[in-house]
This record gives sequence, structure tokens and C-alpha cells, in this order.
Amino acid sequence: MIDDHTLPMEEFKQLPLVIEGESKEVRYAGNGLVVIFFKPTVYSFTQNRCAVVPGSNVPRLRASKIFVDVLARAGIRHAYREVGEQFVLADLVMPHEVEFRKYGIDPFVPPDLTDDEITALPHAPPIEIIAKRYLTGTTKHGCVGLAGSRVRASHPFYAGMSLSGDGALPEMLIRFDWRNPLTNPGQGERMAQQMLVDLPVPEEVRAAIVTYSDRCADAVLPLQLADLFIDVEQAQRTAFMTATALEAFLATRNIVFYDLCLFIDESGTLVYGEVSPDCGRYRHLNLGSLDKDVWRTGGSSADVIRKWQLLVDLLTGEVR
Repeated sequence: MIDDHTLPMEEFKQLPLVIEGESKEVRYAGNGLVVIFFKPTVYSFTQNRCAVVPGSNVPRLRASKIFVDVLARAGIRHAYREVGEQFVLADLVMPHEVEFRKYGIDPFVPPDLTDDEITALPHAPPIEIIAKRYLTGTTKHGCVGLAGSRVRASHPFYAGMSLSGDGALPEMLIRFDWRNPLTNPGQGERMAQQMLVDLPVPEEVRAAIVTYSDRCADAVLPLQLADLFIDVEQAQRTAFMTATALEAFLATRNIVFYDLCLFIDESGTLVYGEVSPDCGRYRHLNLGSLDKDVWRTGGSSADVIRKWQLLVDLLTGEVR
């Protein structure tokens, strides 16, 4: 078995490629196992910021190791077997055909497994799951008028409750999003150009609008549609258990859980993605944001690493 703690990068690059996206590179180690490299990238859709931040993968790996251990103690299955300082050793979760097409990669077939063994592997849907405790992010910004509205008077539990921006939601919400590419050049650009026809818009403004229009946000799925790709009922249960287990653990460190992005396999029972400061929002009661909101609001690369390392130090008890 490959030792992910001592594997040189040159040998990692020689392994068969499973899939590579914006934040990770996954290569096959044989026997149904993969080695995962966390790329040192940070992205904010809201602020249209994307960059390589050297060293940012280290606190992501360290936090993931801690969080995966928390989930294991709570009885929640995760594909990660070992999390080292550079790589992760994990069970192979077969990517969906949509993901291969999205990244322009030939579909991967494990060369050492039979058809029956491949069929028995966990399979990934092209879906991201969000567990949300507070009214933040795309839900807050994308639903105009939601903040400040009230729950219907006929609701059995929360009648008349006011919803406030950045305030706590009545209960943990679970959302299913279709994973779009970060950009989809042409589609939004054509729409933007049509809107600008015959308008006296300066060329630099026109160029900025077109640049933003290339971005392609994930799309919220109706539950019936999501269920065509993932067992929605089971995935909701797994996402809720994952979020509440992390929420309880973070509370022991005086950290408030806001939201979390998750990846769960088609069966809805196996968490297989990264769980780190890059995948959620966390706030310390005294020290403030511990996630990439500092990046979203214009902070530097050093600010991102400092915040993420502070989270790791709080999780390990090195800072109280």
C-alpha cells in the first residue's frame, strides 16, 4: 500500500489520473484506493476572486484530519482513510460522467478491478450538499427580500418568526445544488451582450460585465430532481448528522457553526469530500471569522492562511 506520508510528488504524478478539478487532484493507488492532493487554491464566486495561495492547503489538510476523526466518533462514514501533511489516502468514489465532461477528462476505469467490483464501488453524484444554520451566503444574497421577512402564521413551530440576514435560521437546512463549472464562457456573455445593445455603456464597463457573465453559479435542485442522482432522504439524514456533529465539537472550542458544503455518494450514506475551513463558515465568539470570508472581503493571501491556521490551533487546543 502507498504511504501517503512519504510519497514524493514525482511519484504521485506518475499514478493514473482519476479526476482533477479546481481544488484537488485525485490519482489511483490501486486496490480501490486513491491519493488526493489538495491544491493551494482559494475561490470566491461572490467576489469573483480566484488565486493560488501557497501554503493554504496545509491548514485545510490539518482541519480535515480533525473533522474526519470527529465524524468517525459520531458513527458517520467518510471515504478518507488517512490524512497526511501533503496527501490524503481514501477509498475510490467513482466520479459521475458529468464531472469528466466538465473537466475535459477521459472517464477513469480502475485497471485492476472487475466490472462487478467497479459497480460495487461508491459513486459520486454531480451534486453538492449544503448544511446551513444561519442565513448567509448565496441564500441571503440570492433571495431578495428573504432577510426581514416572517415565517407564515400557520407554521406549526415557527409562526411569525422574523428571518434576519446573518441571523440564525429556525433549524438546520439541507440544500442540494447541481455542480456547475466555475465558468461557462459564451452562455452568459451572449445574454449580457444582448442586454447592452444600443445602450451607451463605456467599453471598460461592458468588458467587466462580460467577464462576470462567464461565471456559472451552482443551481439549487428541486428535491425530486436531486433524487434522480442521490438518495435524497438518506443524504439529508447524513448531512444533518454531519453538520450537528461538527457543530457540537466546534461549540466546545467557542466556535459557532454557520454552514458547510458537503459531498456525499449516491447512496446518501458516505461522506467523501474535504471538510475544512475552505468548505464552510465558522465564527469564534471572540476572534471572529475563521473561514475564507476574509478572502471574499478583499483580504490578502497571508490573511487567509492566518485565519485558517488559527482555526486549526483552536481545534487542537493550542489556542484557547
